[in-house]
Amino acid sequence: MNPQTESKTMQLNSVLEVFRGRWLIISITAVILTGIVAAATFLTTPQYESHTEVFVSVNSGNDVTSLSQGGDFSTNRVKSYIALVTSRPVLTEVIDELNLRESPENLAERIHAETEPETVLLTVSALDADPEAAAEIANSATRHFMTLVERLERPGSSESPLVTLSLVQTASPFDTPVSPDIVRNLIFGLIAGLVVGTIVGFVRNSTDTRVRDPQEASRITGAPLLVRLPEDAKSAANTQAMNSAPTAFAEAVRLLRARLRFADVDDPVTTLVVTAVSSGEGKSSVAIHLASAMTESGLKVLLIDADLRRPVIADKLGLEPIVGLTSVLTHQTTLPEALQRSGPGGYDVLTTGMLPPNPSELLESATMRSFVTEIRKSYDFIIIDSPPAGATADPAILGALTDGFLFVVRADGKTSRDALQRVHHQLTGVGMRSLGVVANRCHGEDVDANEYYRHVGVDQS
Repeated sequence: MNPQTESKTMQLNSVLEVFRGRWLIISITAVILTGIVAAATFLTTPQYESHTEVFVSVNSGNDVTSLSQGGDFSTNRVKSYIALVTSRPVLTEVIDELNLRESPENLAERIHAETEPETVLLTVSALDADPEAAAEIANSATRHFMTLVERLERPGSSESPLVTLSLVQTASPFDTPVSPDIVRNLIFGLIAGLVVGTIVGFVRNSTDTRVRDPQEASRITGAPLLVRLPEDAKSAANTQAMNSAPTAFAEAVRLLRARLRFADVDDPVTTLVVTAVSSGEGKSSVAIHLASAMTESGLKVLLIDADLRRPVIADKLGLEPIVGLTSVLTHQTTLPEALQRSGPGGYDVLTTGMLPPNPSELLESATMRSFVTEIRKSYDFIIIDSPPAGATADPAILGALTDGFLFVVRADGKTSRDALQRVHHQLTGVGMRSLGVVANRCHGEDVDANEYYRHVGVDQS
């Protein structure tokens, strides 16, 4: 693909992302504007139109030349008559005849005269809220207009007029209003709503600095989107969710497991760090559920809580936090003595232990490197839960000891685009391997495996 084509493709994808991410506000705007137009349409007083047709002819000789000149004269003359239809003398007579309570200027706005090009037919139309009144106004205006023309076109009182006006069609009431046009107005309202909604969507998208779309997180980081986890607070909080009744959440975690295990058969991932931009994005929950999914597949798994600042693994799993990683690194106890089980038939867990005053130095120590090298020999898969990468350098330190890092991003507007791009770039900039993005708290069709459960009818609660 050449650069120009690639640029156009990226622009198209950006536009589609706006429609996909802002479809709700676009739809709401379209509905609101269509509703406003519909309300205005139905509240507008219907207007009915009636019209007459007048034939203009010239009193000329019977030879071909005279007839031709007379036809040209009529064609030119009829154009000047259009202004006479709405002249004050004509309108005054109409008002007096029909006892109308309005000025000639107001009446002129409801009377219209026109002629088709190259013809001698003049059409006089009138609008009114009453179809009968519209016909009366059109007929009255036509009569008084014809009288005025006859007077103006008569050279002398005893001579015949130069032009003869013949009434071809009188005005009759029509029961169908000409305005408002309901269908046209609703279509206009819908189109206007979509246009305005799209503009609002693009403006919101350009000013909104938060990540609200899983694909956007992948595009910003340049890392593959591994899985989209549903916003399922009950399953996320249940540390035994993988062993409970099937849910879309559990299947999405299993999908993550499969993509991690078979992403690169030549360079398989056996040790990884789970991190995020900031706290509250669900990285520790992802680490716990991934460890459970890996164990479910028959692997011997170790989950390490290396967040030596604000650890949560022990609390989530109901384990003892006092003896753990720091105890082993400072040689206060051995690894077998520090290990705990997540439950019957579960995985091994190494909690943080006592929190040290110098967490970064401890994680960067030679003892830590030796420790990770040794435990690789005893476990099939090791998951390290680290502090948020936007707050500390600890994830970068741990990433150097593992096969890569897993980046958890909330797709509900918590994570800043700039922060996500900056932090992810910082980690990859020091040589860490980005395994991909896990989009957390996704909605609706953005959720992996959700469609399957919707069809088979499995309870996701």
